[in-house]
Amino acid sequence: MEACVLLFFRDRQVYDMLAAKPNAPMVAYGPGDKPIGIFPACSVMPVQHFSSYFAPFCYISDQKEEIYFIFRAFYCKYFCHLQTLSSHP
Repeated sequence: MEACVLLFFRDRQVYDMLAAKPNAPMVAYGPGDKPIGIFPACSVMPVQHFSSYFAPFCYISDQKEEIYFIFRAFYCKYFCHLQTLSSHP
């Protein structure tokens, strides 16, 4: 589970897949004011007990890759709304 959570926060595709953007990512600039990436890479700020979102998915399979991709799709569609301020019901 720890490896999958760490992988989630390093995955750059998560930001593009989010149904609701929780916040604007911080852009890191390199020499010559050239943008070199965003921080964190997935643009989701780590919160306390984030692994509790991930834990139920560990019962689905024993393969890390399979669990990760299921969690990522579920987070990007549903869980992202938990960290987003919105007037949408």
